[in-house]
Amino acid sequence: MKFSVLTPVYNGAPTLEAAAAVLKAQTCQDWEWVIVDDGSTDGTAEILDRFAAEDKRIRVFHQPNGGVSVARNHALDEAKGDWIVWLDADDGYVTNALEMVAGIIADHPAISAIEFPYLIKGAEDRIVHAAGPAAELSGEAAFRRLYVEPATRGQHWQPWRFAYRRDIVLPRFRKGIIHEDVDVLPVHFRGLERVFIADKPFYIYLPDREGAATQFFTPKRVWDILDVTEHNWSCPEMRPMLTWNLWGYFRAAEKFAEPDRGKLLAKFREHPEYLALEKSEVMRHPGLDIARVVAIFLVVLQHIVFLGGLANDGMGPLHKFQARGLEALSQCCFNVFALLTGYLLYTGKAVELKSIFALRRWTKFGQLWLQVFTTGLMVLALTLGLGALTGRPLPVRTDWLTAALPLWFDEYWYFTGYFFVFLLSPLLLALARQSWAKYLALALFVGIGGFVAFPGGDDRLMPYLNGGYSAAWLVLLAFWGMTLKSTLGAFVKFRGQKVALGCFAAFAGLIALTAGQRIVMASVPALKEFFADEWTLHHYTSPTIVLASALLILGCAQLDFGRRIRKIIYGFAPAAFGVYLLHVQPFFFANYFKQQFTFLDAVPDAFFGLAVLVVAGAIFLGLTLLEKLRKKLFRI
Repeated sequence: MKFSVLTPVYNGAPTLEAAAAVLKAQTCQDWEWVIVDDGSTDGTAEILDRFAAEDKRIRVFHQPNGGVSVARNHALDEAKGDWIVWLDADDGYVTNALEMVAGIIADHPAISAIEFPYLIKGAEDRIVHAAGPAAELSGEAAFRRLYVEPATRGQHWQPWRFAYRRDIVLPRFRKGIIHEDVDVLPVHFRGLERVFIADKPFYIYLPDREGAATQFFTPKRVWDILDVTEHNWSCPEMRPMLTWNLWGYFRAAEKFAEPDRGKLLAKFREHPEYLALEKSEVMRHPGLDIARVVAIFLVVLQHIVFLGGLANDGMGPLHKFQARGLEALSQCCFNVFALLTGYLLYTGKAVELKSIFALRRWTKFGQLWLQVFTTGLMVLALTLGLGALTGRPLPVRTDWLTAALPLWFDEYWYFTGYFFVFLLSPLLLALARQSWAKYLALALFVGIGGFVAFPGGDDRLMPYLNGGYSAAWLVLLAFWGMTLKSTLGAFVKFRGQKVALGCFAAFAGLIALTAGQRIVMASVPALKEFFADEWTLHHYTSPTIVLASALLILGCAQLDFGRRIRKIIYGFAPAAFGVYLLHVQPFFFANYFKQQFTFLDAVPDAFFGLAVLVVAGAIFLGLTLLEKLRKKLFRI
């Protein structure tokens, strides 16, 4: 007998007739079908017994439910054919599959196994996971092509991708795990004498099928793939493949409900090497890191459009429209950063009330103060160094004492204000965790937002909120950020790219509304007189700016990325605070920012907005590199 076709099955009644038809339609009929029923409860047993009665080539074995590994091992024990192939009960073969295998065996008599690409049912013209040109190789060379070489390594571990000579030592699958194939097949494949890598598919796979022996992205699957990764981590050559395979499961674990999510992420945090990440990176949310980077980019943009010397008022309507949009966009900067601070405090590890005076907590905050000081030293050294290199000292248009002691003189208003957020965060968290906190947050937003939008409202709040340039405003934003999920987040019931696009569209609409309001006010003298000025919505405390900032964060929270994109994001996000410190450092700001961007007024109106964004992006990238240099020099 040429072939033993092995099938483990659990509750496969809906698809068994189709599987039987696949075998009976083969151009090669020299086969037996060994089916192991793993304790099915849906009528599978009766169907299989009927098959066995109708065709003597079909042998059926019933066992108590023990899992797919036990069923596979049982099928291996019962096989009698010269060669073994697998067929899951809900998949299929191409019509000449067994004939194709027989032809390869005849042409390559020394081989012990064959590996095939496969087809996706519904897209049979698309070959999936081909491993390069057909070739007979040693087991070691085949192992390297399938599991090591970056160009060809991928999903080459499913049992149904292989045909095995039965007289060799066959792989035994470990009991109790779902990923039994990843666990044993690569290592087993490496030990074979000769292997043939095929370039034509013989198997048809049906993804997302009901009743499959294994299903993707459940907590059990993630635990098992972690177990398999640990079991095979001692093989360095397999680590890139294991890491590549693990990423989808890691991203799935982030979406699970508690307590599964917390336990799984703790395991990933314990072994960051499995993901080729640093320990600090495992718990980072890439979408929220993007929000952090965007916030600091908007700080740079704000200082270009407001303090860079652009003559927006005297320009044409197209130029002015873009300028107002950029101004409204940039005014989200600190709101995003402060809301995000609260959002991350609430969704991260809880800060208990008793930890207000914890030494470790204050030590970490002290490191931020040191970062401010070392940033000042580096910028001063660069300023003096550039002067020495050019042969003419650069003008230092700032007070030396303020530059040396910026925190003492309240130079970095955001950081000095953040001190109060840091100090009060345990109290704010205790408040935000109350069941009624979201109603308080909503009432504060409606009350303050409505007051601010009323004529002269922002001026009346100036002694308390100072137009947003105050610790009180940052504390309020942090509290709103802590309740973001339970207020605005209640309208975002699902995760995904469509939700993100919806949030970003609403964000863009609010920015357009803010920009349009000022344009309309400037064009209608009666409105401008009624509202006292044209800046009604153009400031940090504006309800449209606050709501837009919250939507930007919620949109970013829906985003998900693979490992390569995450590594890029993780390269930028930790530098965000340093970029802020660098470009508002008194030496740098006085010499390189104020009134330094008047040249942008000469850009044609149609490209003005794009030019401003490109310049802001270039400055942001340059400052990111400077911050990375500072961190290497000072290790802080």
